[in-house]
Amino acid sequence: MNLKPFSITVLLLLVQYTTGFAQANLGFVQHEAAMQPVQTDAAFKALPLNGKQTSRIYYDGLGREVQQVAVQASPLQNDIIQPLVYDNLGRQTMSYLPYAGKSTDVIGSYRASATTDQAAFYNNGTADKVADDNYPYSQQVFENSPLQRLLSVGKVGNGFQPTVSGNHYKTVKYRYNSATADGNILTWNADGTFTAGTYYADNTLSVTDGIDEDNVETLSYADIAGRTILKRQILSGGNLDTYYIYNLAGAISYVVPPKATTLLSANSYNLSVAPLSNLVFKYLYDARGRIIEKTVPAKGKMVIVYDPLNRPVLLQDANMALVNKWNYIKYDSKNRTISQGIYLDNTNIGRANMQTYVSGLAIYNTTWFENRSGTVVNSGYYTNSSFPTTGIMPLAYAYFDNYDLNQDGAADFTYTAQGLSGEGSATTAPLKGVPTVISQTTVGAGLTNTLLTKVTFYDKRGNAIQVKSNNQVYYTGATALTDTKTIVPNFNGTPQVSLVVKKSSATVSLTVQTNLSYDHMYRVTAVDQKYNGATAVRVAAYNYNELGQATEKNLGSTNAGNTTWLQSVDMRYNIRGQLLSINNSKLSNDGIKNDDSNDLFGIEMLYDQADVNLGNTKRYNGNLSGVKWMSRDATGTAGNERAYKYLFDGLNRYISANYIERATAATGAFDTNSAGFSENGITYDEGGNILTLKRNTITTTGSITGIDNLTYTYDNNNPNQLKSVTDLTGTNYVSFGFRNMTGTTTGNYTYDVNGNLTADPYKGLTLGYNVLNRTDKITVTTSTGRYINYTYGADGTLVRKQAYDNNTLGTTTDYVDGLVYLNGVISYFAMPEGRVRNTGSGGTVTLKQEYVIADQQGNARISFEDNGSAAAVVRQENSYYGFGLSLANSPVATPVTDNKRLYNGGSEWQNDYGNLPDLQQTFYRNYDAALGRWIAVDPEAESAESMTVYQYSGNNPIMMNDPLGDLSQAQWDFVLDQLNNGIDGNYFLKDGQGGGGGSEGSLYTKLSDMEAFASVADRIDNGSIRGGWGATAAGSFQAAFNNFTNGIPASGTSDINHQIPLTEASIVETRIDKNWLIDRLNNANQGPAGYVPAGGVPPDDGFLDDYLGTGSKINAVRSVLSWLADNVKITKAARIGEIVNVPLFLSAEVMDYYAWKNNKISGAKALVNLGMGLIGFSDYGAPISLVYFGVDAFYDGGWEGLGNDISNGVNNAWGQLTQGLNQYNSNIYQWVPHQ
Repeated sequence: MNLKPFSITVLLLLVQYTTGFAQANLGFVQHEAAMQPVQTDAAFKALPLNGKQTSRIYYDGLGREVQQVAVQASPLQNDIIQPLVYDNLGRQTMSYLPYAGKSTDVIGSYRASATTDQAAFYNNGTADKVADDNYPYSQQVFENSPLQRLLSVGKVGNGFQPTVSGNHYKTVKYRYNSATADGNILTWNADGTFTAGTYYADNTLSVTDGIDEDNVETLSYADIAGRTILKRQILSGGNLDTYYIYNLAGAISYVVPPKATTLLSANSYNLSVAPLSNLVFKYLYDARGRIIEKTVPAKGKMVIVYDPLNRPVLLQDANMALVNKWNYIKYDSKNRTISQGIYLDNTNIGRANMQTYVSGLAIYNTTWFENRSGTVVNSGYYTNSSFPTTGIMPLAYAYFDNYDLNQDGAADFTYTAQGLSGEGSATTAPLKGVPTVISQTTVGAGLTNTLLTKVTFYDKRGNAIQVKSNNQVYYTGATALTDTKTIVPNFNGTPQVSLVVKKSSATVSLTVQTNLSYDHMYRVTAVDQKYNGATAVRVAAYNYNELGQATEKNLGSTNAGNTTWLQSVDMRYNIRGQLLSINNSKLSNDGIKNDDSNDLFGIEMLYDQADVNLGNTKRYNGNLSGVKWMSRDATGTAGNERAYKYLFDGLNRYISANYIERATAATGAFDTNSAGFSENGITYDEGGNILTLKRNTITTTGSITGIDNLTYTYDNNNPNQLKSVTDLTGTNYVSFGFRNMTGTTTGNYTYDVNGNLTADPYKGLTLGYNVLNRTDKITVTTSTGRYINYTYGADGTLVRKQAYDNNTLGTTTDYVDGLVYLNGVISYFAMPEGRVRNTGSGGTVTLKQEYVIADQQGNARISFEDNGSAAAVVRQENSYYGFGLSLANSPVATPVTDNKRLYNGGSEWQNDYGNLPDLQQTFYRNYDAALGRWIAVDPEAESAESMTVYQYSGNNPIMMNDPLGDLSQAQWDFVLDQLNNGIDGNYFLKDGQGGGGGSEGSLYTKLSDMEAFASVADRIDNGSIRGGWGATAAGSFQAAFNNFTNGIPASGTSDINHQIPLTEASIVETRIDKNWLIDRLNNANQGPAGYVPAGGVPPDDGFLDDYLGTGSKINAVRSVLSWLADNVKITKAARIGEIVNVPLFLSAEVMDYYAWKNNKISGAKALVNLGMGLIGFSDYGAPISLVYFGVDAFYDGGWEGLGNDISNGVNNAWGQLTQGLNQYNSNIYQWVPHQ
């Protein structure tokens, strides 16, 4: 089977390009990637525009890049040009935005007047729907010394230039510490103890003092070895300090967050005793430098045991330690993880005893791995020869290389043709190193003796073209595969057609066929679907400006010619790429922001703009200063224009959302219902735990009432854990806000040793957790026999939820690859711009499309459908307080099957019993919007180490959210998801969306593929167990990636990847969605130690620089049609494009070439990484990258050090976990500190 990337790459020799402008002797490198099959050079040269993609990089006589040109890459087939300019010292002090050329230009040519042309492009009026500005560039100021350190950096646009008086920009100062300026800085001993009176002497630490555009100040102190010793955030009420302590080997051993720092003196600086022990991060290593124990705040110890081959074989968290259970991992002869499960050992208690036991096992003298078996052993076709062999409960198996499970010489599974136009067939060549079958058991009371199996078939180019599977709704056996997902790719691997077939009984099946249309640069232009063989419906069509920004998406075609639509959604952006509007807040056709007058929803975002009628305060660091919105009700009547004005403290933490309205047609001041839905009075402790919060509502009678005046009290021994809440309103509003259903005034919250909430005395809930650390059962104690049971796949994906009342089963909800069944009948499933509901009754299936328009954060705001007369009718409207609680008394009626995937990018609201349990369910954890807190520990706690492990969205929910419950992300990511990409992707279901369980376990990420690749690249080249996780320098693969983003090198300028959406990357199944490691590696891009300030990192308000402007931040265009993640298996070449998400970079050879050319990686290493990347983004491929990068992280020399055959990137890449095995290797990562 040929797994070599097959896009054709032509690297032209450097040629001389003589010009009379600027510089003579310019040269260029041209890259051409074939989009259509050819067999000769002549045929390749003759390919039309849509048959190949071309880019050029021009160099001056000094070998510097001076211009990049994406040839005919704009929607109107003009060139996109990126100017690069240097000062007389060779520095890039000016970073220019890319621009589109003119139709009269010479295609692909060097533009000698690029900066002049660029300025004209960004000042040519509003007709092109591109933001105009007199400063379409950013500036950087360096110190005049040999060090050439950065002193200030601006953003793109007017008001952000460091060379213009009165502008707002980032600054940085450099100095050494002094007791006068900094006070006493503690000198910690290597063992984590402190000797009284020992402080760093003056001038022994280097200090970097950074101030952002809104004067938020952060200082970093580093010792002579360059290690970060202290990070200090400046706040008027007192500084917040985070200390980093290193052992004698230089590895991080403790991180002491601000909450702990404030309690040091009162607790004798003893980090081993509560409360300090419950507030710090602690890491323990063995003599070989391996991480063997880890503790994060509010959570018990996690441990890991290695075999003599230095492979992790047992992992255990605090809950499992109570019952002497371990997560085990087994390997095959190629060190691929092929089995995982639960191991019980009541003899060898504790990590030290277990490590001694494992190290002394005689079995390792002869047996190191499992072989395939012709008979079933412990529910899998593998021998049971390697440790552990007894006391085990297998959870998942992975099979590679063939489909002959029982080893009888014949394949047990075969490809089934679907009769699709252009459909290929499975390769007959030998498979090598690829996953073929994944089988996982279920965990939970809702299913027994159920093995969920998925089989993947590949074509001759290595594209995954079909997946067969079974499901729990119609389950007839582990190998009785009833469902198929088939994709028809084109030559470059881009999906053209996909077909999903799901069976819910012997006679009932559901089919969904999707056809995708593209422009010449593979931006999606249209999506068509047909259900159960009916006539195809055009779901959506997309239009772009010349930069590739999505400016319009048309939803729900109403005529055969696809010229009229239920809704047309317009988007506009500022010069920094921030979304400014979705339609507009008046729902009017103003000819600038909005081209329609029948819109159902519109919203405008205010950043550094002041609306004199609203009175908002300008923000310059990317935070929103206000929003204005309007929506229509079910009769089409527009409501008042509504608004929030936002305030933040000195750490960018959200402290107030002041609500106000004005009449529908009014143009004057906002003067109605002032404070009606305000959420304010928010204060925090040093760790970011909320101390107070107030909330108002407007009642059905129109009166404004304070419903919450909350005071939070925390446990003295575990100060991040909420103990009790007091509502000072004097009235118990059980229907609004914080619900005290029991009326208790003395009850306390309780937690298990993993930090998961186990009892809520106010709602009257008890919660249990399973071996996956997922929520297993929620019981409503205020009613008899009322509880919910949750059942998961072994990878932690929620597959079934059962609600009981009076001990009688009421409803069973099944989640099957994005489809939701209620009591065995299809209820709804995701489609590209919303969902498809079953409106039939009595078992009859009648499908109806329901479209969803989301806001800039991916929160569902309006859903609508065809009223039967080719007009849109509103079915549901939702607006939200700052922390995500829905505003009460919406005038819009909901359908029978209301949409519960609302806030936080599509988290599912749990309201099974009269609005109880009232939790937002994500893959990892449950979120309580009334309290503004998660109810379990953050699985990415180190990514926000200065804050409480229960914080939501970095305490800045206005700009950030956390749709998976593991990692806060800026709203810009959702702008890219929902708007630039034209798809409300994060609204939709992803294999049941997980179960909102505890903080760790199997993982499910929805990272941008570009971000993932960037992170992995950085990790491969820079990461090490001792500090690499926070590396800020880009590695060679990262550099290669940056240099070919969308065919236009970033080179410190704005990233055009923010402006070219809807590439083929979006259509492919982003099965990175279940790759824990790639997601965590992305933390490396947050700066040293993965550090996040107490208020969260101010969101990247456009596409420019990181905090100190040291380079472009890759905030990639994320899954455009992420719903297809549940319906499509991506092809290999498309997956390359998916990784980088660029139309001009579909060839993996280019990535390899540039990384190799820079002498940063070997050719073999590049092939390994690419092989992992190709396979790692599939449903079963995501686990492939797990162990590969895990081994790179944990073992000196990585896989090469283990002597594996690195020349075969696919084989080594597949020394990984399977999808069903993500749970346990996710914990492996979590041993690794980020400093």
